[in-house]
Parts: sequence; structure tokens; C-alpha cells
Amino acid sequence: MNELVNKEYSVIIPAYNEQRTIAHVVEQALKAKHASEVIVVNDGSTDKTEKELLKFGDDHRFKHLLHKKNKGKGAAFRTGLKHAKNEIIVFLDADLMNITPYKIHKIAQPVLDDEVDVARARFRRARGRVTEIAVKPMMRILFPDTYFDQPISGQVCAKKSFLENVNFEERWGVDIGLLLDAIQQGQRIVEVDIGQLEHKANSDEDIADMSEQVLSTMIQRAGLIQHKYKLVVFTLDNTLIKEGSLNWVFNKLGFDKEIAVIQEKFYQNKINFTEYVKAVAKLFEGINMEDIATICNDIMLIKYAQEVIDALRRRKYKVAIISSNFSPLVLPIQTMPLSLSSREAM
Repeated sequence: MNELVNKEYSVIIPAYNEQRTIAHVVEQALKAKHASEVIVVNDGSTDKTEKELLKFGDDHRFKHLLHKKNKGKGAAFRTGLKHAKNEIIVFLDADLMNITPYKIHKIAQPVLDDEVDVARARFRRARGRVTEIAVKPMMRILFPDTYFDQPISGQVCAKKSFLENVNFEERWGVDIGLLLDAIQQGQRIVEVDIGQLEHKANSDEDIADMSEQVLSTMIQRAGLIQHKYKLVVFTLDNTLIKEGSLNWVFNKLGFDKEIAVIQEKFYQNKINFTEYVKAVAKLFEGINMEDIATICNDIMLIKYAQEVIDALRRRKYKVAIISSNFSPLVLPIQTMPLSLSSREAM
């Protein structure tokens, strides 16, 4: 094992009405290897969370910070960071029912060894509805080159120097926002498998609220939104439609061989781009736009494209397409009603 670059780390646990689990999480954090400080930020709890924390008052490694009013998870993170003495920080949720010292240290280890800048817990559980139905489809559309098994995991280890420059969201968007900030700032990120992890169950109302806030954060971080007009613009090729779909359309139109010849001439520099565009455009002469629209109605969409667009529309966003392709192909896709039942790309 590599010699530790950073010898110790601080654990920050934001807590709001977690009287059933908070004591267990703190106990396990205090037992974790190299955890020299455990900070609980009681974010305006109205239950017995405060009472549960009294039992740790004699441990010099334990700090209890109180928000008199509930300010949200992001504010709790910021408060904890201000009082943390170590450069390495581990964030833990307060509702974990089976967290252990081993799992905590496993999250921290890659950052302690300076192998990565950010380590995120990957764990096995029944898939969360928000992750599977909302977050992963949106990640697939907005960030196609990025994949994380648990994009909204709250169990994270990172360096304080990075975290102090993060724009923490106030509530449910905080975890995905932290991930997207890490990606944007070029942090070295790894997911660490810690096995089974059990959270408390959320109500349907909380799940709906969580979904809306997480999606909103992702859209804002993607830089696609013009807040005044609430407009989201997608590229068409390889984003909303499956790769190779346009060649499939050309095949249906009956001039795939002609397209192949034109493309080969272009790739061999026998014609320039202007000549290429004119040659392809000429193939559309005499073809009825309604026939093209009928073919495009069966074009294959990227999986979850429909769900993402529907989610945006429910939140009153306007959705637009931008493409450098030929208008006879783009316009039918732009104007047709999307129906996933017959056109989902698996």
C-alpha cells in the first residue's frame, strides 16, 4: 500500500431530523481509520437529533454545529467546511443505516493517497427512482461522454481546496452539482465500490421535489439555459437521434449508393466541402417533403431522449434543435410529435 500523502481527514455530516440514524453514523465515523475529526451540522432539526448528539460531547474529535433554522444541505456543507481543520474532507449522509468504518475509510483512501482528487461511493441497493428515471437519462443527453453509476451519491471524499470553490446548491441539487463542478474543474474522479448501503426511504413528495431540483441543477450546469427565456437547445446528430440514423434515411430514400460515392470523393479531397454540400442537396430534387417526413417518423431516437424532453416541457422549458444537416431531414424531426412507443432506440 502506498504511504499516505495526507495522514488524516475530517468527516462532515449534515443532519436534518435524523434522530433514528444520526448516532449510528457518528459512531461509525469516529471509529473510521485516519478520521481525526467528525463534524455534524444540525441544520435546524425539530426532532430529537440534538439530544442524540449529546452522547458524543466528551469526544475531543467531535464537533457539533447548529443552524437555528433549516438552510439546506449546501449551507450545511459550507458551515462544516469553515470549521474543518484537515485538507481531506469526507461528506456522509446522516440517514445511513449500515455505514461502517471500513466503508468510510475506503471512500477516503484514494484521496489520502493522492491517486485522485475526488472519490465517490458506488454502492449496491435497489435503484433509486430519481437516479434511474431522471438523472441518468439527463446525463446521457447533456453529458454523453461522462458516466457515473451513482451520480447523486452523497458519500464523497474531496480536497478542501477544491470544495471551497464549489457553488453548493442549497437542497437536493447539491450532490449532482458537486459532481458536475468537479468535472468542469478537471478534478481526477473515481467511484469506489463500498458494497451494500441502505438509506431511509423517501416519500413520493420528496422524490418529486428531488427530481425537479436535480434536473434543474443539471440543466444550469450544462450551460444550455437562458434563464430569461427558459430555453434548452439540443444538437440533433448523435444527441437526440441514434448514430447512423441519417444514413438509414438516405437508404430509405433510395440514394445511399450515391451518398457513398459523394462521401468517398470528399474524404479523398477530390471535392471540397461546398461541392459536397451541393452534390448531396441535388439528390433531394423532386422528392416530396411528406415522403421524407414519413420516413423520419420512424427514425431511431437515443434512449431516454423522450423522457428528458418531456421532463423539460413539464417544467415550462422551451426545447429547440440545432443541426448543420440538411433542412429536409431536420425539419420533419423538429415538427413531428415524438412517440417513444415505436421509436425508442435500445
